[in-house]
Amino acid sequence: MKMYPKNRELHKGLALGGIIGPVIYFFLMETLGRLWPGYSSIRNHMSELGGVESPYKGIMNIFGFMLVGLFILIFGVGYNNHFKKSWHKTLTVLSLVVGGLFMIVVGFFPCDPACVDVTLVGRLHSLTSIPQSIALPLAAIFGAGVFSQEPKWGQKWAALSFGLGMASMAAGPLMQIPALHIFVGLIQRLGMGFALAWIFVVSIKMLIETRAL
Repeated sequence: MKMYPKNRELHKGLALGGIIGPVIYFFLMETLGRLWPGYSSIRNHMSELGGVESPYKGIMNIFGFMLVGLFILIFGVGYNNHFKKSWHKTLTVLSLVVGGLFMIVVGFFPCDPACVDVTLVGRLHSLTSIPQSIALPLAAIFGAGVFSQEPKWGQKWAALSFGLGMASMAAGPLMQIPALHIFVGLIQRLGMGFALAWIFVVSIKMLIETRAL
């Protein structure tokens, strides 16, 4: 592990970012969803909370999408510092950077009503929401290779990482099935949830190891 006692507080702070970010994101998203009459976490896209019709678009775009993107980047720095150099780690960190940056960027482009693309801004929203939906699952999948080479992590963590990544990746194809469109909000939340759950549990493990220094 690439870690030094004199930087323990920094490592702890970076690991905490990966714990705090997912919690704030889902708490805010579900709270705003319940406050908006007619909105359903099962039927409606997450992006609709930050869309042009949403009464909470500013809150969701800034403190939801953008803020979790920042926390993903913070986690990426901690992840990079925590593990030894390998091509698996490089791909994991690059995926986290892409995912985090595009979560920030997508907050600048609220989706059109019902997230049906009509305007240029709406189309830009759709375009900028794709990279992170691929990059974040890939981070977990590549992370499996990192964990398999770390004695304190091992094959169980590698299997968990790969499983969460694949489960998150599966949300994209499922959302394209017409019969499942009434569950698009739930499927989308599960896809994002599995990716953020990976960040959350890995951050806890990193924090425990940092405190043991």
